[in-house]
Amino acid sequence: MRLKEMAKSWALIILGSLLMAAAMRLFLVPNKIAPGGVSGLATVIHYVTGWHTGMLILLINLPLFLITLITDGWQFVLKTLLSVVAMSIGTDYLPIPMITGNLLLASLFGGVLMGYGLGMVQYAEGNSGGTALVSHLVHRVVPHMSIAWVLFAIDFIVVALSAFVFAMDIALYALISLYISSEVFDRVIIGFGSGKSIYIVSDKLNGIAE
Repeated sequence: MRLKEMAKSWALIILGSLLMAAAMRLFLVPNKIAPGGVSGLATVIHYVTGWHTGMLILLINLPLFLITLITDGWQFVLKTLLSVVAMSIGTDYLPIPMITGNLLLASLFGGVLMGYGLGMVQYAEGNSGGTALVSHLVHRVVPHMSIAWVLFAIDFIVVALSAFVFAMDIALYALISLYISSEVFDRVIIGFGSGKSIYIVSDKLNGIAE
């Protein structure tokens, strides 16, 4: 990869990770919204232990880094490490205050920022760590297993845990945030336009082609 392309890729990864950190700091963590994944798990543990959320995100990812280093090598791990470190530091130290205590607004806008940040990292061929890293490792070991189901299972467990630690209604807001971030992530990756694909099965190929 040329130096200019590499610099652009790393800049997008850092910017996307800082957007995710902003989502955590502005909307999600202060409102106890834990929309799945490592960031959601870190939010729950933060309120139980008092440890910094960003530090917890980094600690939870460390064993995943070691496994990925063995399976994928340094190049992949470095991009993932860059994203996780940027998000962890940003989550704990970005000089931005909580914007709203309204749970619906926090879940909506937190989901938008989180999804856009995730999309930027993925677009730059990076990896945000956490469940994305888990799904990557699972897919290597069990290629036929659906990544979507792996992600769903992890997110469901984290949201269920947040319902137990916080309250059921807060967990429901977490589900809203998770859905919004997934939708925005898809839009960033595939674009905001829309298109349709139609498959026509027929024995009259020539007539259709004309």
